[in-house]
Amino acid sequence: VNPSPPRRGNYGFDAPYAPLLMLLGGACLFALSWSNLRLEGAPPTAQRVSVVATALGGLWLFLNAGLFVYATRVGKFAAWSKLLDRIGREARERLLDIGCGRGAVLLMAAQRLPRGKAVGLDVWSTRDQSGNAEQVTRNNAALEGVTDRIELHTADMRQLPFADGSFDVILSSLAIHNVPGA
Repeated sequence: VNPSPPRRGNYGFDAPYAPLLMLLGGACLFALSWSNLRLEGAPPTAQRVSVVATALGGLWLFLNAGLFVYATRVGKFAAWSKLLDRIGREARERLLDIGCGRGAVLLMAAQRLPRGKAVGLDVWSTRDQSGNAEQVTRNNAALEGVTDRIELHTADMRQLPFADGSFDVILSSLAIHNVPGA
C-alpha cells in the first residue's frame, strides 16, 4: 500500500553527480575485469581472483547507482510520508523545513496542514540538488495543490529569520550536512 499519494511535482535528483560517478566507476571496473581475462603469465588463481574481484566491484557500483536513484525518486517519499504522518498531530499551525530545496518534504507536510502553513527555507544551491530554485518549489506547490499553505524564504540555516517559538515542528532533510565547518 502506498502511504502517500503520487507526487506530481518535479523534485530532481539529490547529489546528481553521485549515481553518474558510480556508473562510471562500475564501467571502469568491468573494463578492468575484462582486461584481466587477458593477463599473460599470471598464475590461474591470481587471474581468476583479479577478474572476479573487479567484476564484483563493478556490479556493486551499478547496484548502488540503482539504489541511489530509487531512494532519491521514490524511497525518500515513502519514508518521509510515514514520518510526517507520525508528527502531523504535533504540527497544528506552523511547520518549518530547513533546506527545503525543491519542496519534496515541505509540500508533503503542507498537505497534512489544512489550517496551517508549511514554511520552507533554503539558499537555493544547485550543487547538491539538480534544478534547485525557489520558482521550481513554487511550481511544485502548484502541482501538489498547496500553494496557499506554504511560505518560502531565502536564508542561511545558521541565521534563521524567525523568532523563537514560531513553529510547532522544525525538520530538515539532506541539508544540514551542507553547512561548512564545525
